[in-house]
Amino acid sequence: MPRSKKGKRGAASSKGSLRQEVLLLQLSAKTALPRPGKNGGKGGSGASDDELASEVLSHYSSASESASVLDDGTGEVVDEQTAQEETEDKLKQCIDNIMDKSVKTRLAALESLRLAFSSRVLYDFLLERRLTIGDCLERSLKKGGGEEQAAAATLCALLCIQLGGGFEGEEGFKVFRPLLSSILTDSCASLSARQSCARALGMCCYVSASDNAEDLLKCMGHLESVFVGAYPLGNGGLPTVKAGTPALHSAALQSWALLGTLCPASHINNIVSHHLPLLQACLESSEVNFRIAVGETIALLYELAREVDEEFEYEECDVLCENLKRLATDGNKHRAKNDRRKQRSIFREVLHYIESEDFSEEKVRFGVEVLYLDGWMRRRIYDAFKEVLESGVSHHLQVNPLLRDIFGLGAPLILDTSVKATRISRTERVDNHAHTIKHAGKKAEYQKVAASMVEKLKSMRYHGGYFDRTEKLHRLCTEQGWFSCQGAYDLDQCEAFHSINPYMNRESRILFSTWNLDHRIEKKRTILPTLVNALQGKRSGDINIEYFYQLLFTSKNLKLVHIVCHKKGAHDLTCDPGQVYKRAKTN
Repeated sequence: MPRSKKGKRGAASSKGSLRQEVLLLQLSAKTALPRPGKNGGKGGSGASDDELASEVLSHYSSASESASVLDDGTGEVVDEQTAQEETEDKLKQCIDNIMDKSVKTRLAALESLRLAFSSRVLYDFLLERRLTIGDCLERSLKKGGGEEQAAAATLCALLCIQLGGGFEGEEGFKVFRPLLSSILTDSCASLSARQSCARALGMCCYVSASDNAEDLLKCMGHLESVFVGAYPLGNGGLPTVKAGTPALHSAALQSWALLGTLCPASHINNIVSHHLPLLQACLESSEVNFRIAVGETIALLYELAREVDEEFEYEECDVLCENLKRLATDGNKHRAKNDRRKQRSIFREVLHYIESEDFSEEKVRFGVEVLYLDGWMRRRIYDAFKEVLESGVSHHLQVNPLLRDIFGLGAPLILDTSVKATRISRTERVDNHAHTIKHAGKKAEYQKVAASMVEKLKSMRYHGGYFDRTEKLHRLCTEQGWFSCQGAYDLDQCEAFHSINPYMNRESRILFSTWNLDHRIEKKRTILPTLVNALQGKRSGDINIEYFYQLLFTSKNLKLVHIVCHKKGAHDLTCDPGQVYKRAKTN
């Protein structure tokens, strides 16, 4: 795995498998999942560019992850290693295609790799190929057209995120920095390429050179040389720039602000005193996105200055606040409605922070975890990763050690499957069981009960704490991550004393995916039929929903068992008739 960044501020598996039971916690019968797509076999040079891009995207979709062990519905176990090898073959073909003579082929390859790098952590695969990929990207940056340079620059940033903040990332940054800087500062280069290079330079430097003050200040200098083009002229007026340039200025300013979060305290005062008045003047820009970037940067500079000196005061604070108030209430109908709404929201936050030093904390949910953004610096860092990783940022927050270190999230949890996918699947399964009920009234009442349980399941975060070794109250494992088999449904303990620690290595996680959460009182044969029968002549409000919820979804009726201890025959346990209905209130 990548080295830690120091000094810086198969979703569902087979029938009965652990992840399907833990993460889906279905209310209805299990259904077999389709096998992963096999189109194309192992990649050869005969595949078209579009097919290759499509296959890589399908393998690396951020909507859901491949399970470690899959069942195709026939009982045949599909080895994850086979699927992984096929995918790696496609990626190798993409890497080869970056050097192809055809521009279309090169662009398709770069896009395929971008999708793969942004939606999955590929450290082991990339470690031994980093020099080859680096050479390919260097060639694209030097000889490619504007579109190819822009795509290659983005891939440079993603490669640094994949390799982390250790030696390998620093090695790549040394190669990329002069090329990215050269394109960024070349006024004749494509605006889209320069904009992409601005974001890439900031991200690569942030990830790979945070401890090198010289590289940090050089990169900030290159970025500054670009966005100062938006600063006021000698007469106090703002310069007139051609279309597309404000987007470049915004990208350079935001990357500069990102690196500012790493800037030595000795430089903060000079940066703030020089740039704050000039940025204040840029609030008069006619470009809404640039104005917003300026406003956020002003707030970030305030935060940096206050960290260095709690008594920090800006001489022109009153004038600045007046400008911010005007922008926070801007009703200029010449601006688009959405632009006005977005601008007002951002500038209200900036004004509130400057006046009261209070930041409205944001929560970013990913999987079963939450990331708290409690300041302008932390928000800028998160936004920078989101700009590069796009929809893949949630997956990287879950499993990429670099991001988890930067945001102080601790070691990756096992539960890395898309929560969105599990929510959809869970709802579909509830509906599927409702379809087996023919009586319309009983079906409607069943759906009310099911909806109530699903809402509670959401509020309990899907009981993900069972498999989180940091969750002291609910975990089914030791503090170190050891899980013990609880024995067959009719035994008090495992007679073979099975145990496993999936936190130790990948092989253990693959084996752990064959363990099961087994209902002592069976879900399909007993619990759901009892619930449906209980609704005969009754309303959902009469049902003891908490009792059925605990049977279906909690460790009160679920046992974690090794595959050998999982008895698949009918269980001879029934629901407690005295618990089916709510007890009548007595006066």
